[in-house]
Amino acid sequence: MKAALLVVLLAALAAMVPGAFAAFSAQTGNTGNSFTAAATFPTYSQAVLADAPLFYHRLADSTGTTSLADSSGNARAATASVATANTTYTMIAGPSVGGSGIYLDGGGIVSTDTPIAGPNVFSLELWFRTSGGGKLIGFGNQPAAPSTSYDRHVYVDSGGQLTFGIYEGGAANTIRTASAYNNGSWHQVVATIGGGTMNLYVDGALQATGAGATPAALTGYWRVGGDALYNSTWPNVPAGGFITATVDEVAIYPVALSAAQVSAHYSAASAAAYTAAVQGDAPYSYWKFGEGNPTNFTDSSGNGHTAENHLGPALTPNQAGALPAPDAANPSMRFDGRRAQVYNAYQMTTPAAFTEEVWFKTTTKIGGKLMGFGNATIGASSNYDRHVYIRNDGKLGFGIYNGGYQTVTSAAAYNDGAWHYVAASMGAGGQRLYVDGVLVGQNTAAYAPSAITGYWHLGYDALATAWTSQVTSPWYTGWLDEWAVYDTQLTTSQIAVHYAATK
Repeated sequence: MKAALLVVLLAALAAMVPGAFAAFSAQTGNTGNSFTAAATFPTYSQAVLADAPLFYHRLADSTGTTSLADSSGNARAATASVATANTTYTMIAGPSVGGSGIYLDGGGIVSTDTPIAGPNVFSLELWFRTSGGGKLIGFGNQPAAPSTSYDRHVYVDSGGQLTFGIYEGGAANTIRTASAYNNGSWHQVVATIGGGTMNLYVDGALQATGAGATPAALTGYWRVGGDALYNSTWPNVPAGGFITATVDEVAIYPVALSAAQVSAHYSAASAAAYTAAVQGDAPYSYWKFGEGNPTNFTDSSGNGHTAENHLGPALTPNQAGALPAPDAANPSMRFDGRRAQVYNAYQMTTPAAFTEEVWFKTTTKIGGKLMGFGNATIGASSNYDRHVYIRNDGKLGFGIYNGGYQTVTSAAAYNDGAWHYVAASMGAGGQRLYVDGVLVGQNTAAYAPSAITGYWHLGYDALATAWTSQVTSPWYTGWLDEWAVYDTQLTTSQIAVHYAATK
């Protein structure tokens, strides 16, 4: 085994069954991470904590730390030390929910420090990313060396599928997913047992279920990253029991989580990632449209810039949102293409540098303005630009006015009825238009748009003849979601991170 680092959780996890959980230790060679995580709860961690885990290790500790925090609120501190000379321990901050991951190199493990009685009712939850096979989490009678007695485990098997197994009645009792998950992408896995049923969930959805009630009586340790796994007992065993993988957000519960709870955790992943990516870049205003009220919309930037709509019936709220499903807490709005418009209620003078972004879905053949800036609130502005509009042919235009009309146009059409992310920016890098995280048009001249005092608009505003030659109507018909504006020009990499946070 490649032992590299020992992490010891000092306090026992005793709330589940007296003596049922103990401290954790970890051994690993390399580390690395990434985690994208959607919004039944404001953050993923709040979703987890709402279900009272006995242990919750986010792996968000700074590089070189000797104390690893327990986020469960149970004051179960952790201590890290290097167990083998010439090894390193590197925690790399994740881009989305503020956590990080630990890279386990096919010999590294995380294990409880004190032997405990294995529980009969529990839930195991973690996020993982791997291209191989091996044990992700399980229970065994050894803290570091391969166990001689073990079960209550989830492993990536020889087919790349996930197997959850207990040892019951003198034989292995397992359930297995139909699909493989060793594709190098992040996945959430939750295994539960209680009430005579074993369940295995992946990415928020139930993938396997079976009867199971009484795992083998066993005193031992919870282990993450590997343990013994013999093919004479367990089905579809991979080449080794120790996995090469990045693991994150490990939690253990004293109950069998319900399907709704598991779904809520997964839901809290994707939207939280996108929201964190947007908020991390300090938007001037950010409207998520999650209120279900078509009149006033809260600014999620923290700057208090409320957005308003004075023709509520023209907007249909509570539509399915752009962010990954399930996303019931942050729906989108449908604009009717005749009267629907939203504007921010805070008057401002537009900066020369800016970025605006929104998610849209439409099948329009008559065009419409998605977003822009103008000097009026309701109705058509007399001074306006900094706008993104969709043409009759489905192509996107991004226009500014600086004494002349400057327009960047996409080569492709996007009126295909699918959700798309569009961002437009102006600054030292020139005029840039992005769709789905990719630059699709630019004018590298660093024009200074005309100064206008007014309001940001969504769904409608005036369009001059220079822009309306290929737009029948300035009123947008379709869905809009997650609208944000910045008083800086975001970089190409920042735009790419925003889009990638939804994947």
